[in-house]
Amino acid sequence: MLNPDAHLLRDRAEAAGVEVEFHEKEGLVHVYPLLPTRTGEAARAIIAERLTAGSSSTGPEDGEHPDALAPETPDRHELRLK
Repeated sequence: MLNPDAHLLRDRAEAAGVEVEFHEKEGLVHVYPLLPTRTGEAARAIIAERLTAGSSSTGPEDGEHPDALAPETPDRHELRLK
């Protein structure tokens, strides 16, 4: 995914009512969170925080599909780039 595509996806997701958190820093390469720098470390901390926010130590019950616990949101396949 290239930068213009990322902007298009963000814009379309927001237009569809999807909550979006978009981070872009001028002069940084697209994999800057992977770099061993202060900026990369800060980005990794944000990513880890967002991935663990609202999670619990227990998963879905046996046999229960993980999506059964997800809030009502548009199906991920509904938002397609043309």
